[in-house]
Amino acid sequence: MNQGTDALLRRHLLLFQLDACILGFEHLKTLYENDEDFRVIYKECCRHPKGDFLIQDGYLFKGTRLCVPNYRTRELLIREVHGSSLDGH
Repeated sequence: MNQGTDALLRRHLLLFQLDACILGFEHLKTLYENDEDFRVIYKECCRHPKGDFLIQDGYLFKGTRLCVPNYRTRELLIREVHGSSLDGH
């Protein structure tokens, strides 16, 4: 099995589902550069992946998990994902 292709497909599917279900999801991309938790790793990953971190379609991932910047609706986004049909992700 090709684990790299599988991980790429899972990340792409997650982004597609979140973008379809959450209004303003695309805005996350603009928050990484100033985020206290992710700005350093995001800047490094803009050049090349670092460890488990990489950028796909402008979003920062650690493996197949999406890194969510700390902004005012972070908890709302997390509740939406865990309480909806995306619960399995």
